[in-house]
Amino acid sequence: MINWQRIDKIRLNMKKHGFDQLIISSKDSIFHITGIKFDPGERMMILYISEDKEPFFMINDLFPVIDDFGIEVIKYNDSEDPIDILSKRIIEDKVLAVDKEWPSHFLIRTMKNCGNLKVEVG
Repeated sequence: MINWQRIDKIRLNMKKHGFDQLIISSKDSIFHITGIKFDPGERMMILYISEDKEPFFMINDLFPVIDDFGIEVIKYNDSEDPIDILSKRIIEDKVLAVDKEWPSHFLIRTMKNCGNLKVEVG
């Protein structure tokens, strides 16, 4: 189940560091916050946290994730582009931070899809 105390602490740190939304892709960090542990290989798995929107978890439907563990679960399949799905949910005129684990090809495609996106990486 989602650890809301950790989500609240992350949101406080986001505000402190000046970004509005965050993509967490580290499987260890995702486990620490959600209790879900998978190794997605080359497939995209992220936890999205925003100041003013509910967080969501995004994963390929090959992985057996329960649909109700406290936040929205967005599943995609191999015939879908997860970046297209994600790009529709990102707030373009806000600062997006991504962890250092997120593969650059996902980040570059996200930046391309979201023209007004401001990105912090670290």
